[in-house]
Amino acid sequence: DLLETILEVEVHREQYDEAYNTCMEQLEFYRTTGSGSIPPGLLLNILTELRHAAGLAKTKVAENWMLDYYEQTGKPLVVFAHHKDVIERLADASWYDVAKNAETITGSTPDKDRQRIIADFQEGKIQFLICSTLAMKEGVNLDAADTTLFVERQWVPAHEKQAAARVRRLTQESAVCHKVVLSAKDTVDTHFDKVVSEKAAIVEAALDGTDDDKMKIARAVADSLLEGRKKI
Repeated sequence: DLLETILEVEVHREQYDEAYNTCMEQLEFYRTTGSGSIPPGLLLNILTELRHAAGLAKTKVAENWMLDYYEQTGKPLVVFAHHKDVIERLADASWYDVAKNAETITGSTPDKDRQRIIADFQEGKIQFLICSTLAMKEGVNLDAADTTLFVERQWVPAHEKQAAARVRRLTQESAVCHKVVLSAKDTVDTHFDKVVSEKAAIVEAALDGTDDDKMKIARAVADSLLEGRKKI
């Protein structure tokens, strides 16, 4: 079985709020001028910037959660994020004891290094494997762990689903696997969670991950953001 938990967390908001105000001004400008249509490329860029800001804001909370998980279970953990600097912060050895070893895999990791890191993780030599979601969403067995932590969300739900499945292999010894998603309170995360939970038809349409389907998610999130701003 797979148990999914969305964990709403408080974050330091200064950097996120600055990005949010700039992005909302851009969205409202396009909504209130001309045809009222937001260029698809701009919309994705704006929401990606907000997602990035939320991801950076969550790194400290994620570090604390990872350490708590290790202290309570002693088990290895797979951590997923999207942006390289978020991954690098999570892998910074200054915040955890040397005994709690961490390695990273991103899209730029050479295949030879990637295979070595995966083998070391499976053999218990690595406590925290911190990965790019898109780089590790398919074709990899990480069943040494039974829990995945998502620090950043993906616009295409299937990508998260595929990444979480890296620990759900036929060789998995645990009866239950866990997917934990950190959701920064009152940020773009909140609106993404709302879209996923309330707009099942949109999410279902976006499962194959085409660009058109990705835009359905993005537009729904943007609408939710603008609606929330007007209420404030």
